[in-house]
Amino acid sequence: YLLGPDLLTDHPDPERVRSALSRVEFVVMHSAYQVENMSLASVVLPDLPHIEIDGTFVNFEGRVQRFERAYPPTMRARAAAVVLAELAWERRVSLPRGTAAELFNEMSSAEAAFGGLTFDQIERFGTVVTAAEPATAS
Repeated sequence: YLLGPDLLTDHPDPERVRSALSRVEFVVMHSAYQVENMSLASVVLPDLPHIEIDGTFVNFEGRVQRFERAYPPTMRARAAAVVLAELAWERRVSLPRGTAAELFNEMSSAEAAFGGLTFDQIERFGTVVTAAEPATAS
């Protein structure tokens, strides 16, 4: 399952990626853009670009920033988080569902690095979080 970036362009050894993917029986590509490795996919699922969803990202300096949907989704594409939750449900696995705020708040409460920051507390130009010890599986 490939979500997002073009591994053939972004990976330092694209031929290794191409070789590995050629040995996989079924490859799902989930992307908002047409990328080079789509030809290696068995099926392509349309994703929404960031201008069609609400969400957050963390930049290199630990600044959590929000982004808001600028345009309504086009055609029949759906956000990756929605598609992944539905695929998990089909496999009887539970993944969180909800709005960008609900998903961020759940992640933040489970991951110490976010220090309990809530979606509503993220300031206009972002909020820097200090890295804490990452949560470990118990």
